[in-house]
Parts: sequence; C-alpha cells; structure tokens
Amino acid sequence: EGRNIAVRMDLSKLLTTHVAVLAKSGAGKSYTVGVLLEEILECKVPVLVIDPHGEYGTMSSPNTNPKELSSCKEFGVTPKGYDVRVFSVNQEGRPLKLSSTLSQDELLHLLPGKLSGTQLGVLYSALKKLDQFSFSGLMLELEKDESNAKWGIMNLVDYFQNMSIFSDTPTPHQELLAPGTMSLLSLKGVNPETQEILVFKVCKDLFELRKLNRIPPFFLVVEE
Repeated sequence: EGRNIAVRMDLSKLLTTHVAVLAKSGAGKSYTVGVLLEEILECKVPVLVIDPHGEYGTMSSPNTNPKELSSCKEFGVTPKGYDVRVFSVNQEGRPLKLSSTLSQDELLHLLPGKLSGTQLGVLYSALKKLDQFSFSGLMLELEKDESNAKWGIMNLVDYFQNMSIFSDTPTPHQELLAPGTMSLLSLKGVNPETQEILVFKVCKDLFELRKLNRIPPFFLVVEE
C-alpha cells in the first residue's frame, strides 16, 4: 500500500501448479482470488469455482458502489462484469447433474459409512453381475442375494437414488469449461454429505478427462 509496485505472475505456472491463498478472516482472501480470476478470464482460460457460500456470483455485474468507484478511478480500473454461469443442485442457476455411471471404486468412496467384510462381498458380487452400472440394476441384483447383509447396502443405494443429483443425462463437462467463462458450482444451502459427493465426482471426472487431453487447461478454485 502506498507504493507503485507492479505484480506480474506467469500464467502457465499458475495453471500448472497448486496455489494457496492464506490469511486470517476478513483480510481479503476471496477478493484477492477474484482479482486473479479477472485476469485469468481476460486470457480466455476456463475457470471453475467451488463456491460453498455464494461469494463469487457478483462478478457477473460491474461494481456500482459509489465508495469503491472512487478507488477504481484512483487506480485506473474500469468496472466490468464477466461471463458467469451458476450451476446448482437447488433452484439457483443451471441444474447440475452427475453421471449415474459410477466405477466400483467411486461407489465405495461415496458410500456414507464403512461397510463390513460381509457387506463388501455382497456388493462386489452384485456389481460383477452388471454389464453396465446403474442404481436400479444394482438394487435388482442385491434383492436376489440371500444374505441379510444386503439390507444395509440397499438402504445406502436407496439414499443415493433419493438425492436426485445423479442422471443418465449429466451436465456436459464442456459446459462447465467454456473459454473465458467462469462456472460456479454453488453449494450454498446444500448439506455437507451432498457437497462432498458433488465436489469429489466433478473434480475426479475433470482430472481424468484432463489427463486424456479431452478438455482444455482450466483453473479450479476450491473456496474454503
């Protein structure tokens, strides 16, 4: 503050390494990240923000606060809005749906609570009989099993089905990563269990697709 110091960052390094923005409450972490995102969006790099508190939606509109506009003028900054797409499992913005096709490892990771050895055996047996994974198909195979251990697993699978976040027509990953666009995964008002599933599945899918070079480089922000 009070010094004319130019701060420049190498965009290629910023996009290919992990970055942490750390400070105490109220110091301006989210604001600093917002400034970084503005510059990244100007370079037409896709941005995806995991936004648990709905803090970044205001970036879609230019700042109109009279007090802050005077600071903009002082620093030669022109207020600007950006192309922001909000995705949510609630009513806010565009609907976010996850693929209902899960791998065995993904299903085990997402299941709330640990399964006993017997339950794992029942689950593995049912999964092996499926040509293609689906919750309804898994329930049918579990119903055929004669072990009492199946009931706990069926309750968990039923829990997944009732969450209504999985779909045979999931949100396309390309829709989440449009050049020069910021996609917000709004988790405001979503219970912690659903938040964990959404963040895990979206990030894992994008990580795997990026390794295969099926999606462009992008900048992912995980807000606290």
